[in-house]
Amino acid sequence: QGCCSFHKSHLTRHYREPIMAATSAFTEGSSVFGGGANLKQALTTIFTVYNPDMVAVSTTCLSETIGDDLPTFIRQARESGAVPEGKYVIHANTPSYVGSHVTGWSNMTKAMVTYLSAKTDTPNNKLNIIPGYVEPSDVRAVKQLVTQMGIDAIVFPDTSDVVDTPKTGDFQMYPKGGTLIPDLIDTGNSTATLALG
Repeated sequence: QGCCSFHKSHLTRHYREPIMAATSAFTEGSSVFGGGANLKQALTTIFTVYNPDMVAVSTTCLSETIGDDLPTFIRQARESGAVPEGKYVIHANTPSYVGSHVTGWSNMTKAMVTYLSAKTDTPNNKLNIIPGYVEPSDVRAVKQLVTQMGIDAIVFPDTSDVVDTPKTGDFQMYPKGGTLIPDLIDTGNSTATLALG
């Protein structure tokens, strides 16, 4: 629970935006018996209360150390109905004792591709661009450059117009920016991928 609070607080302070984050609320029992039941309950609550199209699960040191099998937990949650039809759950292994915050960012970016990207028989003639761990303004600049060059691109992860929205006084749980799930699925049909460092 402390890991989730720190993560949410850090991002909220940096972006000056309300960041949504839920926790599977590990207890001593979860540490012994695994976090599968907690994750299932968390997903049930998240989809019931917040109704997102996708939930991205990042692990913590505790779940990594005890060896929680996230792909199996996610599959079981889907089979039990905790994940509604047409909704997505992806995960990334993000223990704090491996690499840095950039490593975690990269792992979640890889998870987007692993879980969502699908190749069909129809090429889309697009370029995938992974801008790396940069600010929303940098992503916006990359998107502007490829538009000026006449390149049809799928840029992800795209934090522009998500964590730098205008201050209108109205709270938006899900701002309209970012990369759409159908576009992430379509990345498998792209001509090439350019990863920026």
